[in-house]
Amino acid sequence: MTTPLWKRCISRILQALLALVFIAPLIWVVICSFSPQTGSAQTDGWGPGNYLTLLHYQDGLPTYLANSVVITLVTVVLSVIVCTMAGYSFSRFEYPGHDLGFMVTLSILMVPYASLLIPLMVWYKDIGLNDSLVGVGLVLTLFQLPMSTFIMRIAFDAIPKDMEEAVMVD
Repeated sequence: MTTPLWKRCISRILQALLALVFIAPLIWVVICSFSPQTGSAQTDGWGPGNYLTLLHYQDGLPTYLANSVVITLVTVVLSVIVCTMAGYSFSRFEYPGHDLGFMVTLSILMVPYASLLIPLMVWYKDIGLNDSLVGVGLVLTLFQLPMSTFIMRIAFDAIPKDMEEAVMVD
């Protein structure tokens, strides 16, 4: 049974309107970034003045982008390695304190991150990681560990143990 043409047309129109509602703020931001605004680098006429100012602001945009890449790489690589191993351990192995360890890992989610920052900064100053990109990556990794470990445990629980044993035999 096919849907009548008029219902499909109304559905497409509603979808287009919904897409416009979500895209309109992005279009507005792009238009405003090129338009003349008081208090910005683009004060007269339309142009890329704001973007040129951003490109050469303090150390320059390329430096800030490189910093973001370093922090992201440190965070992602460490999170994937640590959380994969922890999730596999919690999923496949039985050892004393198995459930307690997992509950402690999840309970870290209940601690406000702001309460962890001061002790971390004091510790970072002692070990020389204060004001470093690796230090920021480590903090972000710390904040990702509980939820990522939980997700990895669920992912490993979804894989049947029989399949893992068959892989070991092969």
